[in-house]
Amino acid sequence: MSGLGDRHSGTLGGRLNELGSSEQTVTVTIEVGCAGRPDVQHAAWMLVNLLSRMEGIVTAVELAGEDAPLIGRVIPFQTGAGTLQGAFLAAAETIGAVPVRHTGAAGMGLLLIVGPGGDTEGLRVHGEGWCGAIRQGPIASRRASKLPFGPYVAACLAAGEVFRRLRMDPKRHPPTKGLSLSAWDCTRGEGTIHDAGPERLEATLDFGLAGAGAVGCALMHTLWACPGLNGAAVIADSDEKGIDTTNLNRCVIFNRTHLGDRKASIAAAVCAEADIVWEPVDALYARDTLPRRPELVVSAVDKNRSRDQIQQGFWPARLLGASTKDLRAELLRCGPPGIGQCLRCYNPPETDIPSDVRREQLRDLSETELAAFAAQIDQPLALVRQWARDGGCSEVAEAALGFMQDQDEPPAMFAVGFVSVLAGVLLAGEVVKEHLGRPAPLDDEHQSVKFQFWNPGATLNGCPRRVGRDPNCPACRPNTPGVQVWLQRARDWRPPGD
Repeated sequence: MSGLGDRHSGTLGGRLNELGSSEQTVTVTIEVGCAGRPDVQHAAWMLVNLLSRMEGIVTAVELAGEDAPLIGRVIPFQTGAGTLQGAFLAAAETIGAVPVRHTGAAGMGLLLIVGPGGDTEGLRVHGEGWCGAIRQGPIASRRASKLPFGPYVAACLAAGEVFRRLRMDPKRHPPTKGLSLSAWDCTRGEGTIHDAGPERLEATLDFGLAGAGAVGCALMHTLWACPGLNGAAVIADSDEKGIDTTNLNRCVIFNRTHLGDRKASIAAAVCAEADIVWEPVDALYARDTLPRRPELVVSAVDKNRSRDQIQQGFWPARLLGASTKDLRAELLRCGPPGIGQCLRCYNPPETDIPSDVRREQLRDLSETELAAFAAQIDQPLALVRQWARDGGCSEVAEAALGFMQDQDEPPAMFAVGFVSVLAGVLLAGEVVKEHLGRPAPLDDEHQSVKFQFWNPGATLNGCPRRVGRDPNCPACRPNTPGVQVWLQRARDWRPPGD
């Protein structure tokens, strides 16, 4: 896979139509009198950001409606533009996928209206505070807010609706008439703002983030844009390939100028203009690579082996995680220790190929290929040749096996931006709530939230639920030494600043 749209090109077993078979232009209109509002700017940017990455689904994004001066911390890319719509054009050009342009027309293709207001043609998109909403009808404003959570949720719901209308059978998946979701308590509504969280935040963050891919990028974008937050975060990502074109369909703080660069370092650089100090580590989230070990760890990794390593390698006081699969996002608050789900539960690590098979693979290489392999693992060719033939030599074995396991990439799974961003936004909200000492709704009784876009209005969608530990999980068996360490740290946890 090498194209920007490759990761969302599948049909998911025939449930989606073929990519490119029903592309349309999407017009994003900013409501008159609202373009200067922070919540409207946040929602409009994330919506354009997501749509401009939907190659093969959206042919073009047309910008219409009101413009205004760009406020701070809306677009992390350095665009040089002073107005909202001008910055959209410049930022989309760096992404280099779906064209974004101004239009004087009343509206082409699908019409999205960003901001509160009354009845209008098209789908209205608005978020305030912690709640985001879409509706084929009016959405009233309850309170202007500078928080990005609700606006980003609204953008995800709207981008998801565009996806549904262009890639799903409308008879099986009818258009959504109204839907809202709160990132504070994960309650749903029928398309009205029903916020329950605080209007302003003041918190000192201290956490470690494992994984700077799509979910990690969305979490960092959200915290970067959120006023009232300070502190520090260790960001680790071990992907040696760095940022590639396939990442750009869903990693919303990366663009084509970042191709080939390491994810953690670039993520920290893009989000540098913040009161949070990002400490990037372009390596595995492991004890011997980190500059320090925060008590709160956030998992945004996509491999079970990494999840197991985080769980058993750290046993942190607080462990949060988010993941995606197809059109579903899942949020997890691990614990209580030995009772609730741990990061390893229901996620058995990928099976390694035995070392004798690995050595046979090396013996099948030509001399030139074997020499190149030895150089890649920084080991003498003669020792590598000897290990391939006879085994032994633990140093060569460790280097060779580790490298070969990392190169065994599983088939790339279907992934699309709005699912990853929703997971990252909700995860960012949980990070903030843990630091505030207000874990709502995820707590010891309700550990998981799932949101799927097949049927966004489904009764259980977004409903916090209890998830017990996997009875077959070897990592979190009650009364084992690791779980006892985890239990004590969980009891002793105090948010920074308390």
